[in-house]
Amino acid sequence: MTNRILAVVINDFPHIGGAEQVILNVCRHIVTDPRYKTVTLRVITSGPGAFDTAVSRITGTHADYVDLRSLKSNWFKPAARRHIIESVRIIIEKHRQTSDEPVIILCNSLWSAVVVNGLAGKIEIPVICAVHADIAPKRMFKRALFDLTGRFIVRNISGWITVSDSLSKQLQTIGVPDNRIRVIPNGVDLPALFQVDKNGQWRAGFNIPSNAVVILTAGRLAPDKGQHVVLESVKALLSEGLNIYLLITGTEDAGHSSSQTAELTESESAVSGAYTRILQKMIQAESLQKRIILTGFVDDIHTVLNESDIVVSASRQESFGLSVLEAMAFARPVVVSDIGGHKRLVTYGVNGFRIDPDDITGFTTALRRLIKNADLRGAMGHAGRRIAENYDNNVTMNQWMEFIFEHVAIRYPEFSADERQCQE
Repeated sequence: MTNRILAVVINDFPHIGGAEQVILNVCRHIVTDPRYKTVTLRVITSGPGAFDTAVSRITGTHADYVDLRSLKSNWFKPAARRHIIESVRIIIEKHRQTSDEPVIILCNSLWSAVVVNGLAGKIEIPVICAVHADIAPKRMFKRALFDLTGRFIVRNISGWITVSDSLSKQLQTIGVPDNRIRVIPNGVDLPALFQVDKNGQWRAGFNIPSNAVVILTAGRLAPDKGQHVVLESVKALLSEGLNIYLLITGTEDAGHSSSQTAELTESESAVSGAYTRILQKMIQAESLQKRIILTGFVDDIHTVLNESDIVVSASRQESFGLSVLEAMAFARPVVVSDIGGHKRLVTYGVNGFRIDPDDITGFTTALRRLIKNADLRGAMGHAGRRIAENYDNNVTMNQWMEFIFEHVAIRYPEFSADERQCQE
């Protein structure tokens, strides 16, 4: 038996959200930390996109393509479903034939786990599934159906990683034993320097003066992320003559735009089209293109954080709030929606403000206080930095690797004890 391990990462989302950022961190950790130099990394994803591009930049790593995103729409088409599952099996078997490395699969979503369950009996290898967002449907019928089918989904998963206790409880409702779940909060890299860069490339590119206050909201463009709430708040503040700019980073998942747009209220959905077009029309209606800027996808959000003064998240649902934690690592004050994923990170009046997700007036008031008071921004930012220091990415990634090696040892007891010690 070789002392090397093959880790196969299966990720269905082609763009980069919080979940994808975490799994990319895991991949980078595997290939850069000398303690894990014996791990060979392979990635399977849905197709070209920001995630695939990021994978290609990790030394010695590339992605194989299988259209995992179509699994949901093809669920009741047995031939199409089998084709997706078989495509994954062929890729894994191709790698297994080149060596006798022990194999472990890391699924980055429940849909990836569904694919692996379809391989039951064909590939007997340990599987770890990471769950980053709420999985239980809100409506009673869908919840009952999910609870029923969920017991099938979890059947062949060896271990589960979640970011919160609430997600752990959701998994337990569909039959996952508590001893198979490891709660590992998201982590962030902690920059040594975090003073706001008033003359950086982003400000220069958008002609933002050094004395302006830059507000940032980052994440996938979708109604449930609340960019329209932030936009309306900033519009109100601009009407007061405040010297501010809003950067909205991220792209929309085209495969979900129509259903997401339906989540808007009647007044919000008056403009037809995808959510991105709704935001564009909101900006154009007031001729605010120079003050409110849709940047598109940003490969390294840290470059924008470095030039921002305040970070906002009006998301209606977050299990953790990675973008908020990243802002705190840069000592930025935050204004966030008062939801579960933000409550563990933000203490009202200490490192930021928590506001009802749809309270535009509340967001406007909180932002106004921070815009007008540089000392308050500094004090809250430094308080957030002290909190972020409890979520060091190195610690988080080591917890991931410990869990992975636990399951390697369970499935492959012949794997060298000396090698396991080498990983520690």
